[in-house]
Order: sequence, then structure tokens, then C-alpha cells
Amino acid sequence: MKRVEYIKKKKRRVFLRRFSMLAITAVTAFFTMFLCLRLYAQITGAPSLSVPKASVFLDKNGRQIGDKFSAERRYWVDLDEISPFLIDAVIATEDRNFFNHNGFDYKRIAGAVLKDIKSMRKAEGASSITQQYARNLFLTHEKSWTRKIKEALYAYRLETFYEKDVILEGYLNTVYFGHGMYGVEAASRYYFAKSAKDLTLEESAVITAIAKGPSVYSPRDYPEQSRRGNC
Repeated sequence: MKRVEYIKKKKRRVFLRRFSMLAITAVTAFFTMFLCLRLYAQITGAPSLSVPKASVFLDKNGRQIGDKFSAERRYWVDLDEISPFLIDAVIATEDRNFFNHNGFDYKRIAGAVLKDIKSMRKAEGASSITQQYARNLFLTHEKSWTRKIKEALYAYRLETFYEKDVILEGYLNTVYFGHGMYGVEAASRYYFAKSAKDLTLEESAVITAIAKGPSVYSPRDYPEQSRRGNC
């Protein structure tokens, strides 16, 4: 009996020692990665937030009489010029923890990775608003680990150098809503013939659904699917 107890205790000590070493290694790796990311961000600096915008022509009374676009139809608007209904709907749909994380929702990412591994394909999305904004600015929608790594690096730089409101405003002005419309103001004018600041709760839900899949939830092309997307 004593020999059995001795063997059990020895195995327990070996297990605890190995677990401690693994934990120390994991913590060390985490802090090393964090320091490398911080150094990378400081060296590369703040990423540019520049995007194509419309040239708007006004009459002598300040009324818009025309506009000119480059490649994307977009009217840039400040955050306080967007309906609170729309802002709340986007955050609730895309990134509930946006104001509480540093650019990455680790719980969602872990869940998505597990689903991707089980399905053996890169199908599950778990990008935060910051990551999506980084993709809108600098990358394509290619489903690859290389793109995801680049997206994460850009997102970290965005979170390092810009406030949350700046990131949220930029995201809302760069999302694609189909039919050549980029940003919530262009989408609001196109689908509802009004400014984004005047959108109702129901209209905000429609706009938010379109962002999930412009080719699927456009109320002009697929009204039934658009309604289902808001349910």
C-alpha cells in the first residue's frame, strides 16, 4: 500500500511540475508576443485612415447641388450624424464587446477556430469591428490564415493609436452595402432617401442586415430575404 501511495504521489508531483512548467511557458510566450506586438506597432506607427470620398458641390446657400465620386460612392459622416438606432444595431450584431476589448474578442475567436477545425475549412467569422475596419481599409475578403494574421496586426495598430469612437466612425463609413454604396450615409440615401441621422429603428435594422450580406439581404433585389434577415 505504501508503495502504491508513493507512486501516486510521485506521479502527482511530476504532473504538477510539468503543468507548472507549461503554465510558465505559456505566460512567458504571451508576454513575449505582447511586447513584440507593442514594438511592432511603435515601429510601424499609426496606419492611415484615408479612403476615397465624394466631392460635394454646394450652392451659395450651402445646399448640395451635385457630387462627384472616384471608385466608391461614399459620403463621410461623423458619429453624431448617424442614428443611435443604427449604431446600437451594428454593435449588437457585429461586436457586442466592442468597447470592452482591445480589438480582439478572444472568446469568439476561440469558438470560431474550433468550428473551423471541426469543419476543416475557414468558414466561421469572429472578427471584431476593429478587425473588419482593418480589412475594409487595407485587405481583401480572401479566406486565408495569412489575411487573418495581417488583419490582426492592422487591428492592433488601430487600437494602439486611435480611440474607439474614431474606429467605430471609420467602420460605419467604410462598410459595403451593395449597389456600389459604401458607408451608412450612402446606404441610407440609396435605400431610404434620407440621411443616416434620420433612420428609424426598423430602417436601422434593415441597413444592419444588408451589411451581413449585400448580395443576399438587399431590400431592392431580395425583399423577402431582407425581412427575414431582420427577424
